[in-house]
Amino acid sequence: IRYCLDHPDLFCDQIRAILRAAKFGDLKLMLPLITCKEEILAAKKLIEQCLRELIEAGEDVHPVPVGIMVETPAAALTAAELAKESDFFSIGTNDLTGYVMAVDRGNQAVARLYDPMQPAVLSAIEMTIKAAKAAGIPADPPSAGVGTGRIFRVCRFYSENPQDDQRGRSVNIVPFYGSPWKQGELLCFERMDSGAIPLLGTRRLKWNVYCKGV
Repeated sequence: IRYCLDHPDLFCDQIRAILRAAKFGDLKLMLPLITCKEEILAAKKLIEQCLRELIEAGEDVHPVPVGIMVETPAAALTAAELAKESDFFSIGTNDLTGYVMAVDRGNQAVARLYDPMQPAVLSAIEMTIKAAKAAGIPADPPSAGVGTGRIFRVCRFYSENPQDDQRGRSVNIVPFYGSPWKQGELLCFERMDSGAIPLLGTRRLKWNVYCKGV
């Protein structure tokens, strides 16, 4: 988004193309790498400008939903504020994990520290989901990739069901045999006021998880 805002001519070319394509299907416009509300507002101003120009030129275009990818700690921490200017959230769990844990997963010297099951990552996801729910907008992962999509579902279940006060709630633990994670270890979720907090002790979570009905 920073590059786009620094190069509005290039950005507007892309926006106009998206607006023209929208009449052929259910299209949404998602802004990447957002860190503050001002970036959303600046992008929406350009989107509105492009839409107005196309309508004035007689083109068959209409507004499209504009949302953001929550993939930076700044976006997760200010999700409640960003939700006011967004039609939807998409949670980029891969990049969010890297930024929260300060890890470049492509760097073999530190790749072992890349762990989407860390409490800080799960808290960021939970915070984002709660903010989206409070604002009445959807929040979903861009895809249910290895591990993170299922982690998201469990976090969302606990975030959206605070009335469930069972401690150590039963969750189906299912090994994902295509996963690079080590098999045979155990997850335990304990219900706390802030939501689902994984108990990560010496037995680290390395399983995908499903929660029935999520």
